[in-house]
Amino acid sequence: LKDAKKNLAFLMGKTHTLISAIFVMKDGVEFFKEVKKATLYFNKLKVEVLEKYIKENKETVLNTVGSYKIEDNQKYNFIKIIEGDFETIVGFPLKNFLRKILKRR
Repeated sequence: LKDAKKNLAFLMGKTHTLISAIFVMKDGVEFFKEVKKATLYFNKLKVEVLEKYIKENKETVLNTVGSYKIEDNQKYNFIKIIEGDFETIVGFPLKNFLRKILKRR
């Protein structure tokens, strides 16, 4: 949990970029690829709020790259999306992939 607290403290008051990518092959041939970026600002949090988040979300802070999940943002309000969309932030550009699949039918 100590490393998670360091990660979150490092992000506070800064912007960072998340990159989401997908590459799918079908029958040995490229079927779909996409790379998308999102830029986020991590708000400065009071120490008490940061510690509460870590305590209430131990699995998240230990199992995610940045020690947070955007899905928790509504409750804790720590992220401001500057550029990009939700599906990029959660890590899978689903809409365009589904479009590609449906187009092939």
